[in-house]
Amino acid sequence: PSFALIGYTNSGKSSLLNRLTGAQVLAKNMVFATLDPTTRKVFLDEGPPAVVTDTVGFIRKLPTQLIEAFKATLEESAEADILLHVIDLSSPNMERQIEVVDGLIKEFKWEDKKIIHIFNKSDIAPIDRQFRVKHFPRIFVSALTGDGFEQLKKLMADSINEMQTQVELYFDRTNEYRLYDLGREAKIIRKEAATEGTICIAMMTPTLMNKWKDFLVK
Repeated sequence: PSFALIGYTNSGKSSLLNRLTGAQVLAKNMVFATLDPTTRKVFLDEGPPAVVTDTVGFIRKLPTQLIEAFKATLEESAEADILLHVIDLSSPNMERQIEVVDGLIKEFKWEDKKIIHIFNKSDIAPIDRQFRVKHFPRIFVSALTGDGFEQLKKLMADSINEMQTQVELYFDRTNEYRLYDLGREAKIIRKEAATEGTICIAMMTPTLMNKWKDFLVK
C-alpha cells in the first residue's frame, strides 16, 4: 500500500517523511528543496507495511511549460492509494495555498483518491488557526517536535485497512517465485498447494489489485 505526500512548496513534506520513516531526506526552509521523488518504507502499528513518497512542491500560477514536467514528476502520486496533503498551518497564506493544491488535484484528476489533510507546523502556528480549518479527514502535527505523529500513523493505518479487500490469486509453477514479491507488498493470509501451482489468499488495495491483476482468480 502506498501514500504520496503532496502540498504547497515549503509546507514541510520532506521533514514529515523523515519523521515518519526515519529517512534522511534533504529538508530545508526553501522553495523546491525537493525536486526528485523519494520513496521510503513506513511501519504502521495497526496496519500493513506501506511506502511513502515525497514529491515536488506545488506553486501558484504554475507556468504552462512546466505543467507537463510536473505531471511526469508526480506520477508517483497518481499511482498512490492515498494522498497526504501537507499544509503549512503557520502560513498567513494557508487558505490560498490549499486552494492552489486543490486546483491541481482537479487538474491531475485525483479527486477520486482518498486524501488525508495534514496540518503541519502546529508548534509555531497561532492556536486560533486550527479553528479555521474545514478539511476532513485532518490531523494537526509538528514534523519538528513529533507532536501528533502517533495519531497520524493510526489514521494512515485505518485508511489503508478500510481500502483493503480479500482476494484470491493463482500462481502456476513457473510463476511461484513471484510469491516472494507478493509477500513484500501485501498481507498474505494463507497459501494452498494446487495441482500445478499455488493458490494464495491476500489482502490488497485497489492499486495492488491492478498491479497483480494477471494472477487474480476471477
